[in-house]
Amino acid sequence: MDAKFSKKVRSVITNSREEAVRLNHGYIGVEHLLLGIILENDCMAVKILESLDVDIKKLRNLIELSTKSSTPSVTGNKNTIPLVKQAEKILKIT
Repeated sequence: MDAKFSKKVRSVITNSREEAVRLNHGYIGVEHLLLGIILENDCMAVKILESLDVDIKKLRNLIELSTKSSTPSVTGNKNTIPLVKQAEKILKIT
């Protein structure tokens, strides 16, 4: 799927996958995409959030707390974690 996207979007997808693994989630959801975007410090989305006085560190912490998994759910190949339908739709729009 990554081949269709720009270098920046591929980076966000990679970041999102890594965030899902870090949080022990067996899927990539919208929350992981947002975390992946936040890791791209110089992107327009982060600049817009900051212009709206969003504290990026607090946002990241809130996302992590609200999606915290109590048991590991990542199994098998960590490079093949599936996207949830909402995340797929977001990527199709891009």
